[in-house]
Amino acid sequence: MIFWDVIRHLSRARNRRFFSSPAAARARPEGRTGFYAAWAFAFFLLPQITVAGLLRSAYAATEKTLGIIALYLVIFWALPPLADLALQTARPGLVGEAHTALLACSPVGAWIAAALWVPAPMLPGLILHLVLAGGALYLAHRAKY
Repeated sequence: MIFWDVIRHLSRARNRRFFSSPAAARARPEGRTGFYAAWAFAFFLLPQITVAGLLRSAYAATEKTLGIIALYLVIFWALPPLADLALQTARPGLVGEAHTALLACSPVGAWIAAALWVPAPMLPGLILHLVLAGGALYLAHRAKY
């Protein structure tokens, strides 16, 4: 219940300035919502393919795969946005400016960037997740039961 209250509070128009910055205001395009929806969909689909491939290849070797998936989630979902935030905090000149490519290396960071029009280079993150999904599919293809 509290989660939905926080989401509702953050989605109000007057509270968007909390996430906005001068660079975000410049990067917010008019009429390009479909473009950002395509980015969000790509960053929704590719991690699912990666997790499916990891699960298939891990279950072929052992029945205990929670550690592998948890490690993947921590490394590729949680660390990149935290590292980007740490970089923004460590360098005072970056506060309020465009984010680094680390933000888009995480699906969560890419969803935030796409939904709130946060200026961040999305292409390196997309390439990373394409490589991860391809590698996971290759591992799943080579898995023997």
